[in-house]
Amino acid sequence: MTIPNITLLDDALEDWPALKKEHEWDGLLLGNGASIAVSQKFSYASLLGYAQLSPEAHNVFATLDTTNFELVLDALRVSARVCESVGHGPDDAEDLHDEVRKSLFGAVNDVHPEHHEVSGARLKAFADCMLQYSVTFTTNYDLLPYWAIMEGLVGVKDYFWNADCTFDALDTELWGGSAILYLHGGMHLYQDAVTGVTGKWKGLRLLDVAATRHRTRSPLVVSEDKLRSIRRSDFLSFAYRELAEFSQPLVIFGHGLGQSDQHIIGPSTRTRTGRSRMASARLRDWMSSEESSSSTRSYESRRAS
Repeated sequence: MTIPNITLLDDALEDWPALKKEHEWDGLLLGNGASIAVSQKFSYASLLGYAQLSPEAHNVFATLDTTNFELVLDALRVSARVCESVGHGPDDAEDLHDEVRKSLFGAVNDVHPEHHEVSGARLKAFADCMLQYSVTFTTNYDLLPYWAIMEGLVGVKDYFWNADCTFDALDTELWGGSAILYLHGGMHLYQDAVTGVTGKWKGLRLLDVAATRHRTRSPLVVSEDKLRSIRRSDFLSFAYRELAEFSQPLVIFGHGLGQSDQHIIGPSTRTRTGRSRMASARLRDWMSSEESSSSTRSYESRRAS
């Protein structure tokens, strides 16, 4: 896959209400900043504080000088491969990798606000914002978009409309309304190891999923080796293709598109013509009003030759 060059057209941050008028912004990409706008506990620094990690695991974060779990997971995965390739046992690196991965999901669960702690007005505003776009893509694992859809009782479809709230790759046609696609899975989703089916958890409290042990189902959450993990899931593969094929102007809220997001940068800037328009917006309580004081940078992307 060719990653396009991204050219910053202007260095000055523009007001989102002004830039909004330049295009019919048809798509929305949400990053962790959207969740942090609801609760600062969703920041990586906060998650690291809540994570139950051994001293050895903490040393890895300190050595890499980061609070980013995804970067640490990638580093440990590569370390295990390197150790194995030079004849050293990869067990220590693999054990630390598993520890950090489990602690990330546990920490997200621990810091996640209860439903009653997030005001209905804020969730309704979240849903109303998503309704202004034909599709919302999100890389977040948390339950906020899901709760917003439930709170707003609006036509935001998530493709889990089949029997037992499962996904069917042969039944993805939308009949009106907006769509949401969870590019990295979510706390409310599972994948069955036997059937490969992706679905939404039913019959249990979603914030208890981390402690739930199911014989064949495990939470569908992608935290590292992302492109390969995405390809293992029919739903995530579908969501990724939808992003890759999305050719309309896209507005990005709360997403840094950093080193661990290279798999997102290519699809989100590529169109059939090789050119796209994006707005990368700074979050200032954007859910309280879509016409808020959020500011943006405008980008043009070109495919690398």
